[in-house]
Amino acid sequence: MLETMKPMDIEKRSFEIITGLLEGRVLDPENELVVKRVIHTTADFDYADNLCFSEHAVTGGVEALRGGCDIVTDTQMAKAGINKTVLARLGGQVHCFMSDQDVAEEARERGVTRAAVSMERAAGLDPFEKADHMLSYVAQVTGAEVDGTVREKADGYAARLEGIESNIIPYYLAAYYLDGGRVEEGLEQARRYVTYVAANKETWERTFALLEEYEQGTREYRNGVLEVAGLLEEWNRANMGRIELDAGTQAFIARVRGEDGVE
Repeated sequence: MLETMKPMDIEKRSFEIITGLLEGRVLDPENELVVKRVIHTTADFDYADNLCFSEHAVTGGVEALRGGCDIVTDTQMAKAGINKTVLARLGGQVHCFMSDQDVAEEARERGVTRAAVSMERAAGLDPFEKADHMLSYVAQVTGAEVDGTVREKADGYAARLEGIESNIIPYYLAAYYLDGGRVEEGLEQARRYVTYVAANKETWERTFALLEEYEQGTREYRNGVLEVAGLLEEWNRANMGRIELDAGTQAFIARVRGEDGVE
């Protein structure tokens, strides 16, 4: 009588068989699951010897995926095999331009492969379009009660956004970090924000308003606020124009400057 097995049980048993047929061979723990997955897909055990990995490639790939990276492939078969639902939850998308008509036409005109044109097309993807998605996610999480999965995803996005040159992203990162109790990182992003748009009075007042919103009595916080104030003083000395903050902002800075008994 035929035995009915669930798909996951079949896969589990397949991997047990693969492990047995490898006859105790010790694989690099970082790469082991990838090697066995390739063998499972191809039924070719030579891959246990033939697959080559750059140093920490698997770890780096996992971290990139958790950070919401996109995936680019030059085969529709590979695209079909990617779990797009899980990838979307991580904030990523999968791209394959091989079947695009304009890719085929350009390849024919230039006398190159469609794969080459596809990779060029992928290299031209707008990173700021991706940044907009990540920034929107971080902004929505700021101030909200979220579970660990959402927080982890937002943390990954925030870390990636730090590497993008922008005159607005640092403000939202400052709010996100300060809201999460990551004061040092929040203050660093506040300094970045005012440095990018130093000639704008509203930038300074907006930054101090944010710092006041998350005001606390620690020495780290106090020194950070005064450092931002010092940047304004430096800018005023170095430029012919002078930025005069509104009375409320000046009162906040004076209060922080005169605080006693900080931790």
